[in-house]
Amino acid sequence: MSEHYNSLLDLFGRAGCLEEVHGLLEKMPHDLNMTGWTSLLNSSRLYGNSDLGKRCLHQVSHLELRDASSYVSLSNLFSGMAMWDAMAELLEQRKYLNARKRPGN
Repeated sequence: MSEHYNSLLDLFGRAGCLEEVHGLLEKMPHDLNMTGWTSLLNSSRLYGNSDLGKRCLHQVSHLELRDASSYVSLSNLFSGMAMWDAMAELLEQRKYLNARKRPGN
């Protein structure tokens, strides 16, 4: 069931309904929403919404602190918007937490 729910969240996020997806994720049980938050982070990058991207990273880091893929996505968002200071700060935070990217992610 959660796969279908996350697929719909991804679809709506890619369509630009970012705040709607954010609202739905806030109401989801915590054990189901890691994929949803990651998907919304990627959609935030697609639409250049750095504020929402930061909120997504905050949620993802509470669920899986050492997974670096979300840090990389937000870093790419900052890079695409020429937010170099924010990008450097995020990469330092990732290094401090010793977050590592899993192969294939």
